[in-house]
Amino acid sequence: MGSEGDWARDASYMFRVLSHPKRLLLMKELYRGSKPFSELMKEVSVKTSSELAFHLGRFRGLVKKVTDLIY
Repeated sequence: MGSEGDWARDASYMFRVLSHPKRLLLMKELYRGSKPFSELMKEVSVKTSSELAFHLGRFRGLVKKVTDLIY
């Protein structure tokens, strides 16, 4: 079983990930189900693919790629 420090570290990481409005929208969309990268761009209203890739990168360990372009 993990220690209190592990729990606090995990919680802190989750709060940092969700601290940006675009990432909250991403989490909402991904909670509804897997989506193509292009659909996520539209739903979250990001201007560039690199912006979306940056935000998805923050979900490392929390979000899984189904294929190269489906999350």
